[in-house]
Amino acid sequence: YIGNKKSYGKVGGIIGNDEKSMGCVIFNCKIEKTNIQGAVTGGILGSTHLDLQGSSAATDYARFRVVNCEVSGDKDEQGIPKYTITGNRFAGGVVGYDGDDKTDFSPIFNDQTYQYKIDGCYVHDYNITMSAVDNYDSYGVAGLLGGSEVNNSTIVNSKVDNCIITDKTSKEKRGLGGIIGYANEGNGLKGFNIVISNNKLQNTAVSDDTKIGNLIGFAVED
Repeated sequence: YIGNKKSYGKVGGIIGNDEKSMGCVIFNCKIEKTNIQGAVTGGILGSTHLDLQGSSAATDYARFRVVNCEVSGDKDEQGIPKYTITGNRFAGGVVGYDGDDKTDFSPIFNDQTYQYKIDGCYVHDYNITMSAVDNYDSYGVAGLLGGSEVNNSTIVNSKVDNCIITDKTSKEKRGLGGIIGYANEGNGLKGFNIVISNNKLQNTAVSDDTKIGNLIGFAVED
């Protein structure tokens, strides 16, 4: 179990919060059979700088890449996932929240340039849940990226399989997606070679205002 039940906790299987780094590359990592819980939560990376106590935007964000990573759960005899990634505001199978608006980061490893933020990642056999016990201005839950408020989120060569993705909230401006939950500045999203299979996307909240999509739940430009 990896968790921070405080209202402002950012939690990830590898890194909780990457704030203003010049470049973070998470490569060839695997998280297996681990419950993860926080305000902003990701199977690999929780958040790139998000101010939960003030403005939802910041003047500088961390640059990141998550490459060839796996978030591997387990299932019971009925095929139901046994492990959970839970976020109060954002929850994603790989990354909880993307606030990286920089375009000047192209790391090179083994003579290969990595230009995509989420590349070659696989999430399977997990419950991914947004609980929204606190009041914010937007919410998102998804198989790969819970929420993005920048116009350069890129996801390629990745897969989400046998996951139950759930919105338990009754808040406004919330999205539930197979790939991305909530996307502000959604006109800049890019992706290809993405597989979504055997997943269940559901709203169990009192309110039925959740925007649900097999790719993106809620794309908006404020």
